[in-house]
Amino acid sequence: MSLRHCSLRTFPKILSVTSVVHIPSAKTHRQKVSKWSMEIPTRNIIPNPNTNRILLDTPDYSYLDKRPVPYTSGQYMRLCLQREYTKKIIDLTKELDYAKERFQNIQKEKIEEEQRVLRRKLNPKGGVLRKKETELK
Repeated sequence: MSLRHCSLRTFPKILSVTSVVHIPSAKTHRQKVSKWSMEIPTRNIIPNPNTNRILLDTPDYSYLDKRPVPYTSGQYMRLCLQREYTKKIIDLTKELDYAKERFQNIQKEKIEEEQRVLRRKLNPKGGVLRKKETELK
């Protein structure tokens, strides 16, 4: 019975009968494939044209009198998306700036409130108060 034709029920029985069964793992297969792909000469392979955006961002044609070429549908869509992204980035940075300022103001108010409470609690007592009252009159 070969290993290819056995079912899951008979597989443990085969393992118990045979002494050593080598089951190749996916890792060794990946290592072999990566070694093989490293040995391929790269001079006949065409580089990926999508790695740089020259084909996407440049116009498909140009006029002889140097007039600007209208946007293609893809270019216009990308331009609109970039405008939306910039608007969103500007709005979010404004919100962050507002939140930072608000947090700083809240911290200052807390410190001022603590100092106000401490000034009310820690008043000089006794003769110092009487001297101040007499000086004021």
